[in-house]
Amino acid sequence: MRVPSEPIYQGKPLSQWFTDGSERLTGTQLRTLGPGAIKWLTYQAAQSRLWNPDDVPSDASLFTRLELWTHGKLHDDPLTKRDIVNFEAIEALEALGPDAASAVPALIKVVRDGDNDNRLTAPNALAAIGPASWPAVSEAIRHGTHRQRLVLIMKLPVRFSEIAPPQSGAEFSEMLALLLSMVHDPDPYIRGYAGSALKKCVEVRRGSPEFAAGIRAGAGELAHLPNEERKFIADVFSGLGLDAVASAPALEALVDIGNRMTRAHILGALAVVEPDNPRWPALLHEGVASPDKELSSFSEDALIRAGR
Repeated sequence: MRVPSEPIYQGKPLSQWFTDGSERLTGTQLRTLGPGAIKWLTYQAAQSRLWNPDDVPSDASLFTRLELWTHGKLHDDPLTKRDIVNFEAIEALEALGPDAASAVPALIKVVRDGDNDNRLTAPNALAAIGPASWPAVSEAIRHGTHRQRLVLIMKLPVRFSEIAPPQSGAEFSEMLALLLSMVHDPDPYIRGYAGSALKKCVEVRRGSPEFAAGIRAGAGELAHLPNEERKFIADVFSGLGLDAVASAPALEALVDIGNRMTRAHILGALAVVEPDNPRWPALLHEGVASPDKELSSFSEDALIRAGR
């Protein structure tokens, strides 16, 4: 790929602004340089690489390991001028916000291949770009490398911060449904970060139409999940309480499907999200009377959680 021409601001190349201790340029200042600056910044961001051996993922290529070994042999200081420019380019793309939409593929690459500082900063730039970055972010969360999935889920709450443009209702609903699918992921770290991000979603949009749409979409996936995962998601809805009322139709459709314990978890969620429906506590009371000690104990606890 041909290296884009480096922009000049007030007589100094951008790389010099990045490395001589100058104050960071603002988005307004960077915009005066035109689209050429975004091309150059995108190129520099995409060159991000690992420089700390502790950051090497288990699936790193032999070339990556060789490059890191060579880097360590040639430089006493792990950070070179190139590394500083790469990092500052990501920060500059964040400052440009939505104007830097063309940099989204490069920033997704940084999350996969960059060192720890860069991969944790790139999601901030993606969030600042706003809705234009969401399709690529959601795709990487679903199908990216373990490193990409972990970092992007962990940093999703940034999309609710002051650096991010407002989300569309559709984007938020998709995000909420995606997080609900992640809270039963086999990886404990992904589960944990998804749970934290889900909690933030509840804080910022509870009661909104898009929140209800996301809950409905997430609950709709229950029919396609195995029993253990259904139980897990049903318990999440129980924890959300009345905020998860939109899950009721999908939960009700599963009441007579699956094993007895799965049914009990679903009934427990329904007793919480539909507190005025007497059917759910009545069925849980039947579970309490069961000779199955596990079922009886869970049903009793579910009634207590539902205030029955």
